[in-house]
Amino acid sequence: MERHEFEIQAQLAGSHWWFAGRRCLVRRLLAPLLDGQPPGPALDVGCGVGAMFDALSDLGRPVGIDLRPEALALGRREAPRPLVQATALTLPFADQSFALMTVLDVLYHQWVPDDGAVLRECYRVCQPGGILLVAEPALAWLRSSHDVVYYTRQRYTPRELRERVAAVGFRVLKSGYANSLLFPGVFLVRLLRRLWPPVPLSSDLRPVPAPLNRLLTAISCLEAAAWPHASFPLGSSAVCLARRS
Repeated sequence: MERHEFEIQAQLAGSHWWFAGRRCLVRRLLAPLLDGQPPGPALDVGCGVGAMFDALSDLGRPVGIDLRPEALALGRREAPRPLVQATALTLPFADQSFALMTVLDVLYHQWVPDDGAVLRECYRVCQPGGILLVAEPALAWLRSSHDVVYYTRQRYTPRELRERVAAVGFRVLKSGYANSLLFPGVFLVRLLRRLWPPVPLSSDLRPVPAPLNRLLTAISCLEAAAWPHASFPLGSSAVCLARRS
């Protein structure tokens, strides 16, 4: 992803429905598992511009790592945050350092040639009983020009994600599709972008009129509230929630 796309993320991260919905999902899935525990160290692997930092700050003491220095610089511009430049393939932390870990839209990337290596590193630095949340782009047939801009190597199904997480030793608590209630709109946008790619190529992430943005945020957060108790047949994201034994 090029610098101008990171700049768009930084501009929209605070209010855009996509990021707001993802924060709702992070809080809804993780808070019940941490109920009653003092805030522990948390790691956001591939934190980008720090869009999830506020949500993770409600749940623990987060540190973010990302390979791209321009993304980290934009994340620090918003607030002083502990952000570290590093690769997810070799995390610069001691064994069993973190009680909570998130890997959000990382494994899919072309710069991650071995998603198993990233997950093995997550297992290494996760404390016994610690929580891992992974969310990745779903369904190969949703590929469009957006994936070209975001350097997508692979899209996952929940089963594929679940198998990879379990293979490194985590105990899977729940997996499934997310971004499901808005899936028809996402599918239509992706289909149109596949048939008529924008020139020059750009991602799907763009400002949305305020009333529509509020509606989409409300729908996304409604789905997040239902996700722990429901299963959706399709969605634009695959999600896996797991615990280290």
